[in-house]
Amino acid sequence: MHCHVVCSGVWHAPCRPTTRNSLESEHHDDHDLRLADISWRALGTYFAESWRQQQIAARGEGTWKIAYSVVAVIGLAIAIYGYGQTRLDPINLWFPPMGLRHAVALLMLPAFIMLVAAYVPGNAIKAKLGHPMMLAVKIWAFAHLLVNGRLSDILFFAAFLVWAILAFKAAKQRSRQQPAAPQSTSLAATLATVAIGVVAYALFASIYTR
Repeated sequence: MHCHVVCSGVWHAPCRPTTRNSLESEHHDDHDLRLADISWRALGTYFAESWRQQQIAARGEGTWKIAYSVVAVIGLAIAIYGYGQTRLDPINLWFPPMGLRHAVALLMLPAFIMLVAAYVPGNAIKAKLGHPMMLAVKIWAFAHLLVNGRLSDILFFAAFLVWAILAFKAAKQRSRQQPAAPQSTSLAATLATVAIGVVAYALFASIYTR
């Protein structure tokens, strides 16, 4: 049986046997810390708006968007991998009531509509809200925080919620500094946005509830 002694300054922890449970706990803690580090470090980009503007001025907006997209995809893939690893040995902080699942179902409908609104040109929803994609992420993350009590879930969805809040704030600030030209909207485009969002929501709900 092996024994580890941990030193911190002048304090020495008492010697204790290393068991399988303790090793699994340390392994789980490593995954949680990795997920937290990956998720929250990504939020720092929104505290460096001046640096962002400098990069765009130096390299061009197109190059910046490509580089940012590549980094974002890699970061998302790592976060999803870390999230999956933490679910192998979960820590439950609380157990949400089953009734909250109905609230999530209701919240996800406008989230799907806003997601579609980010891509359909000429719809009034995007013209009114400005950045519906980030609002959709806010709703999605908040809804999943309501029904997930595992530590890994809370870290994962809370990181996305904070990211969406900061990203929306930064985008609104840029819009005020550099107002875009008014865009024409049409009732047909708006109705199409709502219809596609509802259909996408229904398809997703049918698959998810199987």
